[in-house]
Amino acid sequence: MLAKPILIAYATRGGTTQGVAEGLGRALREKGILIEVRPVEQVKDLAPYRAVVVGSGVRDERWLPEATHFVEHHRDTLQHTPLVYFLVYSPLRREPPERIEQVLGFLDGVRQVVEPLEVGVFARDLDATPPPMLVKVKPLPQGDWSDWQSPEVWAGRLYERFT
Repeated sequence: MLAKPILIAYATRGGTTQGVAEGLGRALREKGILIEVRPVEQVKDLAPYRAVVVGSGVRDERWLPEATHFVEHHRDTLQHTPLVYFLVYSPLRREPPERIEQVLGFLDGVRQVVEPLEVGVFARDLDATPPPMLVKVKPLPQGDWSDWQSPEVWAGRLYERFT
Protein backbone atom coordinates (compact mmCIF):
# COMPACT_ATOMS: atom_id res chain seq x y z
CA MET A 1 0.00 0.00 0.00
CA LEU A 2 1.31 3.42 -0.90
CA ALA A 3 1.83 5.95 1.87
CA LYS A 4 -0.73 8.71 2.15
CA PRO A 5 0.37 12.05 0.73
CA ILE A 6 0.80 15.32 2.59
CA LEU A 7 -1.50 18.14 1.53
CA ILE A 8 -0.24 21.68 1.08
CA ALA A 9 -3.36 23.84 0.85
CA TYR A 10 -3.08 27.57 0.25
CA ALA A 11 -5.08 30.77 -0.12
CA THR A 12 -3.69 33.55 -2.27
CA ARG A 13 -4.76 36.75 -3.97
CA GLY A 14 -1.82 37.59 -6.21
CA GLY A 15 -0.08 34.24 -6.50
CA THR A 16 2.73 34.81 -4.00
CA THR A 17 1.43 32.26 -1.49
CA GLN A 18 0.87 29.78 -4.30
CA GLY A 19 4.53 30.17 -5.22
CA VAL A 20 5.60 29.45 -1.64
CA ALA A 21 3.29 26.41 -1.48
CA GLU A 22 4.64 25.06 -4.77
CA GLY A 23 8.23 25.64 -3.61
CA LEU A 24 7.55 23.66 -0.44
CA GLY A 25 5.89 20.94 -2.47
CA ARG A 26 8.81 20.62 -4.91
CA ALA A 27 11.34 20.43 -2.09
CA LEU A 28 9.38 17.76 -0.21
CA ARG A 29 8.85 15.72 -3.40
CA GLU A 30 12.61 15.80 -3.98
CA LYS A 31 12.97 14.15 -0.57
CA GLY A 32 10.64 11.37 -1.66
CA ILE A 33 7.42 12.48 0.05
CA LEU A 34 4.10 12.26 -1.77
CA ILE A 35 2.69 15.80 -1.92
CA GLU A 36 -0.44 17.45 -3.25
CA VAL A 37 -0.50 21.24 -3.57
CA ARG A 38 -4.00 22.68 -3.97
CA PRO A 39 -5.95 25.88 -3.33
CA VAL A 40 -8.04 25.55 -0.16
CA GLU A 41 -11.23 25.96 -2.19
CA GLN A 42 -10.48 22.74 -4.09
CA VAL A 43 -10.07 20.56 -0.97
CA LYS A 44 -13.27 18.87 0.20
CA ASP A 45 -11.96 15.86 2.13
CA LEU A 46 -8.84 15.44 4.28
CA ALA A 47 -9.12 11.66 4.71
CA PRO A 48 -6.61 10.94 1.91
CA TYR A 49 -3.82 12.88 3.68
CA ARG A 50 -1.47 11.95 6.51
CA ALA A 51 -0.54 15.58 7.30
CA VAL A 52 -1.70 19.04 6.26
CA VAL A 53 0.19 22.28 5.65
CA VAL A 54 -2.06 25.33 5.31
CA GLY A 55 -0.73 28.65 4.08
CA SER A 56 -2.21 32.02 3.36
CA GLY A 57 -1.37 35.52 2.39
CA VAL A 58 -2.28 38.26 4.83
CA ARG A 59 -4.84 41.02 4.36
CA ASP A 60 -5.97 43.40 7.09
CA GLU A 61 -3.54 41.73 9.50
CA ARG A 62 -5.08 38.26 9.28
CA TRP A 63 -5.12 35.21 7.07
CA LEU A 64 -7.35 35.37 4.02
CA PRO A 65 -10.95 34.40 4.87
CA GLU A 66 -10.93 31.28 2.72
CA ALA A 67 -7.92 29.87 4.62
CA THR A 68 -9.58 30.53 7.96
CA HIS A 69 -12.81 28.98 6.70
CA PHE A 70 -10.85 25.90 5.56
CA VAL A 71 -9.46 25.37 9.07
CA GLU A 72 -12.84 26.00 10.70
CA HIS A 73 -14.61 23.65 8.28
CA HIS A 74 -12.08 20.84 8.80
CA ARG A 75 -11.51 21.51 12.51
CA ASP A 76 -12.44 18.01 13.71
CA THR A 77 -10.09 16.26 11.30
CA LEU A 78 -7.26 18.79 11.73
CA GLN A 79 -7.27 18.34 15.50
CA HIS A 80 -6.15 14.74 14.92
CA THR A 81 -3.85 15.31 11.94
CA PRO A 82 -0.28 16.66 11.94
CA LEU A 83 -0.83 20.30 10.98
CA VAL A 84 1.48 23.16 10.06
CA TYR A 85 0.60 26.76 9.14
CA PHE A 86 2.50 29.35 7.16
CA LEU A 87 1.79 32.91 6.21
CA VAL A 88 3.19 35.23 3.60
CA TYR A 89 3.46 38.87 4.59
CA SER A 90 5.50 40.95 2.16
CA PRO A 91 5.91 44.12 4.29
CA LEU A 92 7.84 42.12 6.90
CA ARG A 93 10.82 42.28 4.60
CA ARG A 94 11.18 46.01 5.24
CA GLU A 95 10.22 46.11 8.90
CA PRO A 96 12.25 45.73 12.11
CA PRO A 97 12.84 42.25 13.55
CA GLU A 98 10.66 43.04 16.56
CA ARG A 99 7.65 43.11 14.25
CA ILE A 100 7.67 39.30 13.95
CA GLU A 101 5.77 38.91 17.23
CA GLN A 102 2.98 41.12 15.90
CA VAL A 103 2.95 39.32 12.54
CA LEU A 104 2.58 35.96 14.29
CA GLY A 105 -0.42 37.50 16.03
CA PHE A 106 -2.14 37.60 12.63
CA LEU A 107 -2.69 33.87 13.18
CA ASP A 108 -4.29 34.17 16.62
CA GLY A 109 -7.84 33.62 15.33
CA VAL A 110 -7.03 30.48 13.37
CA ARG A 111 -4.72 29.16 16.09
CA GLN A 112 -7.67 29.29 18.49
CA VAL A 113 -9.52 26.95 16.12
CA VAL A 114 -6.67 24.42 15.78
CA GLU A 115 -3.14 24.91 17.11
CA PRO A 116 -0.50 23.77 14.58
CA LEU A 117 2.70 21.92 15.34
CA GLU A 118 4.71 24.69 13.73
CA VAL A 119 4.37 28.05 11.98
CA GLY A 120 6.44 29.36 9.09
CA VAL A 121 6.59 33.05 8.20
CA PHE A 122 7.70 34.17 4.75
CA ALA A 123 8.35 37.71 3.62
CA ARG A 124 8.48 38.10 -0.11
CA ASP A 125 9.15 41.08 -2.32
CA LEU A 126 7.45 40.40 -5.65
CA ASP A 127 9.99 42.53 -7.52
CA ALA A 128 13.01 40.61 -6.24
CA THR A 129 14.71 38.00 -8.39
CA PRO A 130 15.09 35.39 -7.06
CA PRO A 131 12.40 36.06 -4.46
CA PRO A 132 13.95 36.12 -0.97
CA MET A 133 12.03 34.60 1.90
CA LEU A 134 12.21 35.00 5.63
CA VAL A 135 11.70 31.71 7.37
CA LYS A 136 11.12 31.42 11.07
CA VAL A 137 9.23 28.79 12.92
CA LYS A 138 7.49 28.28 16.24
CA PRO A 139 8.84 28.26 18.90
CA LEU A 140 10.46 31.59 18.17
CA PRO A 141 14.22 31.55 18.49
CA GLN A 142 16.01 34.52 19.96
CA GLY A 143 18.45 36.46 17.83
CA ASP A 144 18.92 37.65 14.28
CA TRP A 145 15.83 37.75 12.04
CA SER A 146 17.70 38.83 8.94
CA ASP A 147 18.60 35.40 7.54
CA TRP A 148 16.91 35.07 4.17
CA GLN A 149 16.08 31.59 3.03
CA SER A 150 13.68 29.90 0.69
CA PRO A 151 10.65 27.66 1.20
CA GLU A 152 12.95 24.79 0.27
CA VAL A 153 14.98 25.36 3.44
CA TRP A 154 11.86 25.22 5.61
CA ALA A 155 10.81 22.08 3.73
CA GLY A 156 13.86 20.33 5.21
CA ARG A 157 12.54 21.04 8.69
CA LEU A 158 9.07 19.82 7.72
CA TYR A 159 10.56 16.67 6.24
CA GLU A 160 12.11 15.85 9.62
CA ARG A 161 8.82 16.55 11.40
CA PHE A 162 6.70 14.45 9.04
CA THR A 163 9.01 11.41 8.72
